Amino acid sequence: MDGILGIGRGTTTTTGINSPSLLSILSSASLIQSQIYGIHIPRSSTNLLDGELTIGTLNPSRFTGSINYMPCLANPAGFWEIPMTDATVDGKNLAFTAKSAIIDTGTSYMLIPPLDAAAIHALIPGSTQDENGETFYVPCDTLATISLVFNNTKYQISTMDWRGGKVQDQGGLCRSNIVGRQTFGAEQWLVGDVFLKGVYTVFDAGEEGGRVGFGVLHQEEASSAAASTTPSAVVAGSSAGAATTTTQSQSQSQSQATNPGEATAQGQTGSAGAGPGRGSRIALSSLLSSLLISWFFVAYSIA
Repeated sequence: MDGILGIGRGTTTTTGINSPSLLSILSSASLIQSQIYGIHIPRSSTNLLDGELTIGTLNPSRFTGSINYMPCLANPAGFWEIPMTDATVDGKNLAFTAKSAIIDTGTSYMLIPPLDAAAIHALIPGSTQDENGETFYVPCDTLATISLVFNNTKYQISTMDWRGGKVQDQGGLCRSNIVGRQTFGAEQWLVGDVFLKGVYTVFDAGEEGGRVGFGVLHQEEASSAAASTTPSAVVAGSSAGAATTTTQSQSQSQSQATNPGEATAQGQTGSAGAGPGRGSRIALSSLLSSLLISWFFVAYSIA
């Protein structure tokens, strides 16, 4: 099943219709006991096809240790925005302050203010910048490690995720998937799948104001990512554009980078697992049926 499923924190749509959120609807229908969901984003290069969206609970088999939670910042659009401590390149702190990250599974890249992107790439030997100012290129054999720091915990981005494909007109260099484009405020980063593939991500709307958490992937998954250093296929262009998320059934959705909060969903059937309130994993077809029924009554009442 293909499509776009928005699971943001807001209750008002872009058309001005005030309606309950997806998690609120499912909770009111007693389909879940906790307004929480966890996401594991697969890598197409591994061909594991193991993407997963778990609603109402978490899947503890996806991560090790405990979830590191950060409270959401106030955001009028309902985006999942959290404070970011810093970023590092090869262990060197960039001393970023007052930065925040909008966590968006519907964005393939990391889109960050140009000066921040330039600061990161300045620490990567051999990197260059496109004349448009937002696209960067790096040696395809670079071993530079990039990490984001949340709540004083460092999360390394796998090279296979932040380093893109080889670009023909750039002397054999590879494109960086960290793009210097300010999509919102000067201190706001749009953090997409480049980062999220390396963590298990939890969105909790049940907490006051909402919160986002990250879990460390099991060692075998992290090792698989670290072991792959071959650049992806050669690309002719240099621009970063629409966002794509691939799920277990290989369904895809695309959303513009200016619309965070929208993500492709692929439900998993199964028994109730561990986690807050012992929620249920719900097949996407059942979930969408509930949505259609709820939205019908919302539309009917408005009419």
